[in-house]
Amino acid sequence: MSTRRGGGGDGAVRPSTRLHEKLAFLEGKVKRIASDIKKTKEMLDMNNPDASKEILSDIQDKISGIEKAMVRVVSTDENENGNDNNSSKQLGVVDEGFEAEEKPKSMVKGLNTEELEARLFPHHKLLRDRMVKPKVEDKVLSPVDDNSIALEFLASLDKGTGKVSACCEVEEKGGGGGHSDGNGGKGSSWNNQKCDIDILLAADEKLEEFDDQENKQGEFVGEETDEAFNFKLNSIGNRTAAAGWFVSEGEAVLLAHDDASCSYYDIANCEEKAVYMPPPGVSPNIWRDCWIIRAPGSDGCSGRFVVAASAGNTMDSGFCSWDFYTKEVRAFQVEVGTASSRTALRPLPNNVQRRNLAASGILAAEAKQWWYRPCGPLIISTASSQRAVKVFDVRDGEQIMNWDVQKPVLAMEYSSPLQWRNRGKVVVAEAESISLWDVNSLNPEPLLSVPSGGRKICALHVSNTDAELGGGVRKRVSSSEAEGNDGVFCTSDSINVLDFRQPSGVGLRISKLGVNVQSVFSRGDSVFLGCTSSSSMGKKQSSSLQQFSLRRQGLFTTYALPESNAHSHHAAISQVWGNSDFVMGVCGLGLHVFDAMKDDALRVLNMDFSNAESFREVVGPDDLYWPSFDYLGSRALLISRDRPAMWRHLIA
Repeated sequence: MSTRRGGGGDGAVRPSTRLHEKLAFLEGKVKRIASDIKKTKEMLDMNNPDASKEILSDIQDKISGIEKAMVRVVSTDENENGNDNNSSKQLGVVDEGFEAEEKPKSMVKGLNTEELEARLFPHHKLLRDRMVKPKVEDKVLSPVDDNSIALEFLASLDKGTGKVSACCEVEEKGGGGGHSDGNGGKGSSWNNQKCDIDILLAADEKLEEFDDQENKQGEFVGEETDEAFNFKLNSIGNRTAAAGWFVSEGEAVLLAHDDASCSYYDIANCEEKAVYMPPPGVSPNIWRDCWIIRAPGSDGCSGRFVVAASAGNTMDSGFCSWDFYTKEVRAFQVEVGTASSRTALRPLPNNVQRRNLAASGILAAEAKQWWYRPCGPLIISTASSQRAVKVFDVRDGEQIMNWDVQKPVLAMEYSSPLQWRNRGKVVVAEAESISLWDVNSLNPEPLLSVPSGGRKICALHVSNTDAELGGGVRKRVSSSEAEGNDGVFCTSDSINVLDFRQPSGVGLRISKLGVNVQSVFSRGDSVFLGCTSSSSMGKKQSSSLQQFSLRRQGLFTTYALPESNAHSHHAAISQVWGNSDFVMGVCGLGLHVFDAMKDDALRVLNMDFSNAESFREVVGPDDLYWPSFDYLGSRALLISRDRPAMWRHLIA
């Protein structure tokens, strides 16, 4: 008695488990089909919303019907399993000599093909009737005809219906016996349950093949992934790019070209989406930077503007803004007296031999550099060796305000002397100080002046909490990240962390020796420097990236670039950046990528550590001209001002 009850329990549990496995697999397939249909519907809505809604709304209802049918099958199976267990318990009480004459029945016992079809797949008959129903008037094509997924699914249902019929015939033939032993009853119950499970599958599917099928699908997806992430350096178009940055969360790139136009390039689909042409008569090579700005329009609604401007130009200078959607020029400004038939492709180097003279004398002897920097609807401009600062509106080009700083604006090779702290505050690098200005009103007011101690400022970076969203290395900084770290400026012997809450304006000063800083980047607890140093013989120059820890108030680690005999200007680090995964620096020899050193307890006793093992790779050729880069979403963008922009994947 107990043995028979135990065997019956195992026979009920095993098919039930297999049934749930198959139902789970079918449910996953249905969800994938539903996801594909949803994506297709969104794509069609962009082209023909009315037709796509009629075509795909019915298919969505069919998917819901399949899911509901699966729920009913599961509940029916559980109820029948419960009834089988109760029957087994009742049989166990009867005398051993008495044998039950009725066998366990399957859940499809007594149902013909049409009833099973209506029970398990209620939408099948509905769709078939709709297909054979004559059309009285011209309508949109049947959703089944227009959707390959639905056709494949219905084909599998037709095969499945045939299997249901065959299975029911076997059930009817095999159910006629009157007597059976325990093993025979167990085998019959197992066959019936197996038949019930196979009803829910397509004609050519087997449970044992599910794992192989999923593995094959995984291999196919893996091959596609490997092909997409082939790590090849991809060229963007065939026009020379003077500047470029990731926008739209890394899905697109905004480029400024040497013909004074800008373009919006879709990285995901590898196509140029829009070209923004300049007004007639604009000099080539005038743009050195570009942005996408969000600002309210004249109607009060939010608008987007493409802005291109000069950055370090020594000849032509100005800015231009376009409506992002209509591509119309909204504002155009060229500085009077700077237009020339000749164009300088890069800023002239600073006159390092006359530093003993007065600062104003040095700036007068150097070539004038023009700088522009937008934030929100405003764009600020100035030039080195002059005190005048102007603010324009990118929406119409109107000049909003102008004022004079205390000392002439400083010229730096790789850093802008104009940087926004937020929409209401601007930082200006002057000859011997850093000044903070409030521009919330029409009359700018000086808030703070941070002296440099008589030393020339060589690099500046300011954290902008109102920068545009969706960018890469220039993305908006959160207020928590900028707390106590409003920015960093470097002199010949120190690193100065700006904290505008302090009366002095400096929250931390860190000494540095033996290196010349070209570029700086700061975020959170870390400060990254791009610097060079000469050997004891003075013949070779080595470039490196240094990471300083504000928490430890000292050098955290050094990322050394490979040694080379390149010219000092070619080996100079024009841009540096880092996060928790990568540390990057670009020079004429390429974009050098390092794995970021983790700040753990093992590094406490060894502050200055040369991180030779962290070197990862070099992206791009070794003949870059005035390079810059951006990084976002595993993609790296590389700009060299003598060729088209380039990008490739970098996986952490």
